[in-house]
This record gives sequence, C-alpha cells and structure tokens, in this order.
Amino acid sequence: MHSQDLPKESVGGGLQTPGGVPSAQEREPVPGHNGWIEPLVAPARPAGRQVMPLCNVHRGEPVARVHAPEAGTDGVSADGSVIPAGPGTEAPLVPGPGVERSPADPSLFLAARNGHAVVEENGTVDVWETVVVSHDMDYTTGDLVFVGSAVVHGDVKSELHITVGGDLEIMGDVGDVVIEAGGDVRIAKGFLGRGTGRITARGSVAVGHILNQSITAGRDVRIERESVNGMVRAGKSILAPSAVIMGGILEAEELIDAGSLGRSQGSQAKVRIGGRGKLNERLNVIEKEQRQAEKNLRDVKEAIYRLVRLKIDTGSLPADREQTLARLQEAQRLLPGALEVLRKEKAALDAALLQTANAKLKVHETVHENVFIEINGARKLTDAAVAGVIFSESEGQIAAAGL
Repeated sequence: MHSQDLPKESVGGGLQTPGGVPSAQEREPVPGHNGWIEPLVAPARPAGRQVMPLCNVHRGEPVARVHAPEAGTDGVSADGSVIPAGPGTEAPLVPGPGVERSPADPSLFLAARNGHAVVEENGTVDVWETVVVSHDMDYTTGDLVFVGSAVVHGDVKSELHITVGGDLEIMGDVGDVVIEAGGDVRIAKGFLGRGTGRITARGSVAVGHILNQSITAGRDVRIERESVNGMVRAGKSILAPSAVIMGGILEAEELIDAGSLGRSQGSQAKVRIGGRGKLNERLNVIEKEQRQAEKNLRDVKEAIYRLVRLKIDTGSLPADREQTLARLQEAQRLLPGALEVLRKEKAALDAALLQTANAKLKVHETVHENVFIEINGARKLTDAAVAGVIFSESEGQIAAAGL
C-alpha cells in the first residue's frame, strides 16, 4: 500500500484537506497540564554525621503548594472549526490534621504543628508530630534529630545522638548514646555503657536499669530495678522504691525514694537532696551585692551633689569634670534598676528556701555503711547499715526516723 492509500488521519499525524495536503490553518489540540503538588520542604543533610531523613517543620512554616491544572490549547479542523482541548485534571489532595491552608493564599498549606512534613504522590499532605522507628538504631540509620516526639521499637546502639523536641520512648536497651529531649524520656530496658551516655530531658525520665550513665531531668527520674554507678539528677524527685542503688551520685531537690542504697565494688554511693545549701550560698552573695550597690548609689549621689554645687558656684566645670558628672548621672540612672533585680532574686531565693524544708531521703530496705548523705547542706556518712529509714534535715543536722 502506498502512502496516499493510507487513511488521511495517519499521514504526518495531522488532518488532511480533501486534496491530501494539510491546511495551513489546521492544528492538533494540545491537552492542558494536570495540577500538581509542590513540596516546599526537604530532609536536612548536615555535614559530618549521618542523620535520618526527616523534614522538620515548625508550626506556621510552609509545607506544600497546590498548583491548579492548566488549560489546553484548542485545535482547528480543516474546515476551520475548533477542536476543544482536553483540560488538565485537578491534583489529588488529601490534607491531614497536621496542615492548614494559608489565610492569605489558599493554594499554600502551612504546618499546623511541629513535626515531620509529608507530601506523597497520592496527594497526602500532612505533618506527623510523632515518628516511629520500627527497628534497631545503629550507624546505618544514623542520628535522629526531630522537632516532635519519637518512638523506637528496638535498641539504640552506642555512639548515636538523639535530639527530639517532644517525648522519646525506646522499647529496647540504649548504649553510650547522647539523648536530649524537650519532653519526657522512657527507656523500657537498660541504659548501659562505659559512661559516655547522657540523657538530658526537660520533663521526666523513666528507665529500667542504669550502668555507668548520666541522667538529668527537669522533673522526676524513675528507676525500676537497679542503678550501678549512675549519675542521676532530678529537678524534683528520684523515685526508685523497688530499685537497688549501688555507687554513683543521686541528686534531687525534693525526694529520693530508694529500695536499697550502697555497696558497690570500689565506688561510694553519694546522695544529695534539697538545694538549701546552694541557695544559702547564693543568698549570701546577693545580700553582699545588694549592700555594695546601695553604698555605690549613696556615694554617686554625694559625688553628683558636690560637682553640681561646684558648677553653680563657679559657673562652669572643666571638661574632664563635666565628663565625670555625666558618667555619675548615668550610674545614678542605672543603679536603681540593678538594685531591683537583686531584690527580686533575693525574694525568689527566700521563697525557694521555704520549699526545701521537706527534702527527704527514704529507703525501704537497707542503707548500707559508707553512704554519703547531704540534705540541705547538712552532711552525714553512714557508719552502719540501717533498714527502713527516712532521713531529713533539721537545724543543720541530719535526723533519721523509721518508716
């Protein structure tokens, strides 16, 4: 079959005039482009350490933009009639609860909360406030840096860093890992290592057992079974009523509640409760600074008075005296504010001293010998084992009473 015998539509892909020659006016329609969703976030890739690929966003930051479909270009037939172009289709869109449309631009989606931004091919646009790691974390996964909360269904191997803005829950063991959390931390099993592991949490920390590691919590620390040579500090209480505490240092502002305390090979257990000693030290400094500031203010006023009287009597001051007067007047303006700051800090310290009055160490089983105890600055070294006891501070001395 020769080309002239083919159907007119198949030659050159275009329309034909009755004579077989394409018309200069005719053209094929061009379909419109489909709508699409443009991600406005990407995983951070810091230099130096491997990090899990998360798209961290804070509330109010842009996540994605939805682009409308574009109109096509109509075609023209051989007789000059219009051949309509097929329109582009709308982008599939499934917005989640973690995003919201911008009031100023409805095509723009903003984060409604802190978390991991998700923009998927099926049209899902969302921000997850909690990420889940369904396996162990090690050097192949890298560090975890996330503005929200995280759950790890496994162990976290040594040498990793985890930083979360919210809570962190780990279902397995944790090695020599550095953890920082804006909320609470819970480790179902142990926090174990050579002593380079560290947890710092603004909220509370709960852990099964500790070996050689450090924990600092803004509120409470809970220990389920054991702490061996742990460094544990709590803004409120250390709660370990069924745990064995051997060696290490425990510090809390209000209460340490332990099962048994002491007896670690080559390490003395040390317990510090209440901040009255430190508060009194700071209070002494504040009172000294306050007295000095009050004296400085009196001296400045007197010096200003002398210079002003001299200026009145003589009509003017030498240039260096004028500069001195200006400096003194500036000091006179600033000193009352500095005094007010000191007065407020002193009032806060006085209030904090009242709150430390109930600081206690409670041991349900046995406090062994050679345990160092400090409560509100008063100190004691146990010289014999004592069972079922509460230690408290009274008039600078540590008193013991039975449970």
